[in-house]
Amino acid sequence: MDESILRLSLAMSDATATEKAALQKPRFAFFSKGRIDYTPFFAHMEALLKAQESRRICVVRYRAAGSRLYKTHRLAVGRMIAMNNALYVLGADVREDFRTLRHLCSMAVHRIREVKLTDHPVLFPMPEADPGTFGLPWHEPRTFRIRFAPGKVADYVRERTWADAQRLEETPDGGLILTITTRSQPELAAWVRSFGETAELLSEEGEDVQQ
Repeated sequence: MDESILRLSLAMSDATATEKAALQKPRFAFFSKGRIDYTPFFAHMEALLKAQESRRICVVRYRAAGSRLYKTHRLAVGRMIAMNNALYVLGADVREDFRTLRHLCSMAVHRIREVKLTDHPVLFPMPEADPGTFGLPWHEPRTFRIRFAPGKVADYVRERTWADAQRLEETPDGGLILTITTRSQPELAAWVRSFGETAELLSEEGEDVQQ
């Protein structure tokens, strides 16, 4: 805030046009791949936020990844999050009685076709999603071990924090073993596969894992 005030005061001073233009130039830039245009989904996001604020259940028509069909869900909205250049709504899938929780769920905003706010209040405490875990909440926390080959991939992994509950173990050949807790095993498996032959999912809590 102090720096912003300083830059504003300089911009309002007798500085030259060139100096003022330099002051307005962004100091940080984000280069993202696979961007999504959310303009067509503003109304959906507004309805989801209204459902969250008023603690009311909404009826959502949603198409899951890999499916061609839209299904109807009764959704209690927990919060909106941004992850991997996409927006998601975290919440709970509600039973037909509009009173009880079926399971936690996450929906990609750009796959939502329709949102209708109902008069049904959320009658149960909303489970809080933990941003310190790897991936979106799909199941109870589970712990996995992943081995990364020495080189660029191991450096990339060891330089970052992937979850609050993680452990890094150096291997004699310069590689790395990451032990991590997640509530999204499918997402973790897809992440491991994205590294090709340089990463291998070893085990879940001491048991062998077949990919």
